[in-house]
Amino acid sequence: MKRFATLATILLTSVILFTSVSVLAADNSLVNPSEVCTGSQADSAACKGRTTIDPISGNNGILVQAANIIAIMAGVAAVIIIIIAGIRFMTSGGDAEKIKNARNSVINALIGIIIIIVSRAIILFVTAKL
Repeated sequence: MKRFATLATILLTSVILFTSVSVLAADNSLVNPSEVCTGSQADSAACKGRTTIDPISGNNGILVQAANIIAIMAGVAAVIIIIIAGIRFMTSGGDAEKIKNARNSVINALIGIIIIIVSRAIILFVTAKL
């Protein structure tokens, strides 16, 4: 039960963090530059380029790129943990405690991969709606 509570806390924190960062980082003034390109703002890069792409949360924005990098790093770490746990499992020599620890490592790594996939889906969903 303690593992489930920890997993739920991590998942909920990830969802809140990624959703709030995506929503807060979106600058709607860049979406329609014709409405805000007056006065001192007319010299900004968004107004000069007349772009409607948001560099923060757009299709290839900073948030999406950062999420991709974090997901790749976490995915690689999870795969490495699975490989190490497999080696520990094969070299356990029938010791029940070592087998249990290796199995728990594999399960935790798979849970981590699921969290990575869900968080990426949430990020893509939120940035697509902005």
